[in-house]
Amino acid sequence: MAETLIIAQSADKASKYQSLVPQIESLISGEPDMIAVPNVDEFPGHIACSSDSKSEIVLPAIKNGQVTLVLDVDSDKLNDFDETDALYLKQIMVMIERFQ
Repeated sequence: MAETLIIAQSADKASKYQSLVPQIESLISGEPDMIAVPNVDEFPGHIACSSDSKSEIVLPAIKNGQVTLVLDVDSDKLNDFDETDALYLKQIMVMIERFQ
């Protein structure tokens, strides 16, 4: 897994995305089908969607062997996601994959 994501501060918005997207793709390719982060402050390279985010669970949707979208659920509580969340969110992602 990538240790850090590098975002050029001096680049324009499009250039930042062009730099960030391949880094995210390499982060999730070859990874398990789910990543649970019990404490986002201790996860290297974490990109916070909200300053209230304390933990998260991330699951990809796969089509033809490619990640086509990623579900990223944040919580304002530490270690808020467990095997039950993973089980049911994976079922939801399988449904989404069928309709892509």
